[in-house]
Amino acid sequence: MVSVIIGLGNVGPEYVGTRHNVGFDVIKLAAKRRQLSGSASGNSFVSVLDHAYDDPTVYALPTTLMNRSGQAVVEVLERYGRSLDDVLVVTDDFNLPLGRLRLRQRGSDGGHNGLADIIETLGTDEFARLRVGIGEPPNRDAIVPYVLGRFTPAETGIVSRAIDTAADACILAPQQEIAVLMAHTNRPPASAADAEPEAD
Repeated sequence: MVSVIIGLGNVGPEYVGTRHNVGFDVIKLAAKRRQLSGSASGNSFVSVLDHAYDDPTVYALPTTLMNRSGQAVVEVLERYGRSLDDVLVVTDDFNLPLGRLRLRQRGSDGGHNGLADIIETLGTDEFARLRVGIGEPPNRDAIVPYVLGRFTPAETGIVSRAIDTAADACILAPQQEIAVLMAHTNRPPASAADAEPEAD
């Protein structure tokens, strides 16, 4: 089980709603559903605590840029006296189809600068991560403008459902082993048609 859940993204109004900030959106929704209030801040993060368990769950957002996320993870762990075994990182992934979720106990950075910096800073890739698919860029030479762009109206409903499910997974993560939670989370997303009620 985890007790530190960190969503990756970039701080600033110009980044709100972008594909690269899906990790932020998941954490914010999870904290809202848990009705958490009050926050703590460090040099490189902001956080709120969920006191539902003996070890409070930390929901944290780095205030560094994405490619300095490792600094924030280190500071969060030091601030709350937690270990890497307690961590779940939530991030976007352009290697996954739009709306697909993939929860893993470890793995490579997959070309994600935030994950790459965490792995380099910590010297290991042995930490859980929940990736939210944002779809593949149309041109692999234009990844940066793609991930820093916003979802189209047609994509918004799909990604909203993915964020919704990912937030639920974050809320359940302190209660369930990652291996158990993976079975529920790593399923293909429901299509828009599946989400509509059947006609009488």
